[in-house]
Amino acid sequence: MELAAAASIVTIVSTVLKHGNTVVELYLSLKDARPEVNERVTQVKSHWHRTRVQIEFIERTWTSLRIEHQANQAEILTLLNNKLKYAERKVQGLVKKDKKPTNERPKVKRWKYVFLKSYLDNVINDLAKWQTLYDPSWFLIMTIASSVIDAELRKPGSSRSSEETAVLDSAKGVREAAALKSTPDFEKNVFLPAIERADLARIRYSSALVMRRPTSSSISIIEIVPCPTGDYVGDATRDIRRLASKLRRVDPKTFGILQCRGAIKIYANQGARLTSFHVVFKAASSGEPHTLREHLTNHTDHTLTERLIVAKRLATSVSYVHTLGFVHKNIRPENILGFSSDDEKLGAFYLIGFEHIRRADGKTYMRGDEELEKNLYRHPERQGSLPEEVYVMQHDIYSLGVCLLEIGLWNTFVTYNAKTDIVEAPGLALELCLEELRRKKPYAIKEHLVALAKRRLPQLMGEIYTEVVISCLRCLDSDSLDYGDEEDAEEKADDETLVGIQFIEQVCEHPSYLSLMPTLTMAQVLMKLNEISV
Repeated sequence: MELAAAASIVTIVSTVLKHGNTVVELYLSLKDARPEVNERVTQVKSHWHRTRVQIEFIERTWTSLRIEHQANQAEILTLLNNKLKYAERKVQGLVKKDKKPTNERPKVKRWKYVFLKSYLDNVINDLAKWQTLYDPSWFLIMTIASSVIDAELRKPGSSRSSEETAVLDSAKGVREAAALKSTPDFEKNVFLPAIERADLARIRYSSALVMRRPTSSSISIIEIVPCPTGDYVGDATRDIRRLASKLRRVDPKTFGILQCRGAIKIYANQGARLTSFHVVFKAASSGEPHTLREHLTNHTDHTLTERLIVAKRLATSVSYVHTLGFVHKNIRPENILGFSSDDEKLGAFYLIGFEHIRRADGKTYMRGDEELEKNLYRHPERQGSLPEEVYVMQHDIYSLGVCLLEIGLWNTFVTYNAKTDIVEAPGLALELCLEELRRKKPYAIKEHLVALAKRRLPQLMGEIYTEVVISCLRCLDSDSLDYGDEEDAEEKADDETLVGIQFIEQVCEHPSYLSLMPTLTMAQVLMKLNEISV
């Protein structure tokens, strides 16, 4: 069976490379003096170079992958192959067919030249969307313990092209972060000295702070992580050390997580007791930071495309946290941060709120609280001051589902007092008053959210988005076919990569869901909407 699988991937990769190279060569041959055409051809070439490097690497390391990973790769590569074959047919339809062989560059049929830019845009969109689909599984594979993968990444850079070096260096950074072990100099490199002469201000609706220094135009984001007392101090210090080191290697643009500068230990009583850690993140821009909660509260109109981008980016961020071997435990709009820009678009968001994060295989303190704005995003097993179950990755997936529901409705589930910024009641979008929320059992609230998604989301976001939200909310139900039941949740948590593969397939892989991206043309939107069964 292994030989058959290896032969199969060789065939798939060979076919993908053939069609991809043909498409790029055809478009390169059509370059002319028109800047808008040349620019698009360059984009096609750039996307294809990255894609080619990744699939050639997968082919070389195929034998080191588990069956689940191989099946996932084969499915995604088959999707790419179909897109490339379609692109090849389209561009060949533009080209004049000479009756006699010639060395001259092919020419576009005059009456079809008007379609060239549109076809180029389609290819760019398809490659970009496929890349969005593929990257999470690519980076998950980088976390697999494999001497074959290590050997491939260690090959000297002199034997690689510049494009190959850039792609594999990024993958190597993820691999090093995921496998990072403590060293004697580890703490010294991660923990920073106390910062002096800095202005700290709270970010609205968030526990995070924005730090400005008089000597710099850039800003930093500070997360305050309380340190538990007693025997847990050592565990908390190790988790912060490991988290800060891993997030120092993060690519914010790719993963939707801010890059960490390091952490500061905060002591009370002149150094007698460690009370908290200040985790310092580099801001994505010098613009004013705003939480997703603030955007939801302001009711500013945003397009379906913009909201889908926010949803997709959040899913990518959660996936990457799990790839690094952590559970987040605090996914909610207060911990999703964006930065002001010159235009009125939402822009990029980043997942913060790491004050409760721990390793997936680490200790759970089994402590909670009764705060409305937090419990609403927790799975019923994890609500209240004494949660019932140990935290697993599926609990993060549930929290993601609540956030995706809120993004789809584009209205807040939580209302803050305008003067004090303290939570005072549920938002109207939740369709529950405060007394009803207090009276309902946790599982009844979960079912209320599922019913809300079924009733409201199809008209607002479509059937596919609705299915994704419901699947996340029911990820630990005993009859769930997507992520398994409670009994095997901890078993799956021991294999973060397998949970990640399932997560990617459900939230990221559906073509109709992926198609609704910012660069999509109206023709493609209609085509993908027609694929959805109503």
